[in-house]
Amino acid sequence: MSVPVAIRFDEDLLAEVRLVAKRRATSVSSVIQMFAEEGVRGLQVPAIVFRDGPAGRRAAVAGSLDVWEVIATARQVSGPIDPSVVATSLGIDRRVVDIALDYYSHFPDEIDEWITDNELEAERAHSVWLREQEMLRNVGTP
Repeated sequence: MSVPVAIRFDEDLLAEVRLVAKRRATSVSSVIQMFAEEGVRGLQVPAIVFRDGPAGRRAAVAGSLDVWEVIATARQVSGPIDPSVVATSLGIDRRVVDIALDYYSHFPDEIDEWITDNELEAERAHSVWLREQEMLRNVGTP
């Protein structure tokens, strides 16, 4: 449930927030809400940043992979999750895995949704590729 809150902004900051809202075709309130949520999450799990992309904003470890990528890889490793094995598999520092696991422990639904969406998109892309390959094989065939 949303609760109205009165807040004062520096004029220059408010102008920047309005510009972000305009570029995103959304409201100033939505932008402030997004940044507030991300700021709180960043305090809960330091070294987390949020990135824009074609599928939306997502959590990532600063200077490294998206959290969902690390967690998806961790799930592929057989047996209990060993951060060192996951780090070696991805060619990243163990600390990145620890940070991603920490974020996942706080926000599992968000990351699970990213993983599911990515798997569905990969399946869709593979189906399109298979249809294209079939069409190419049939080009020029009477």
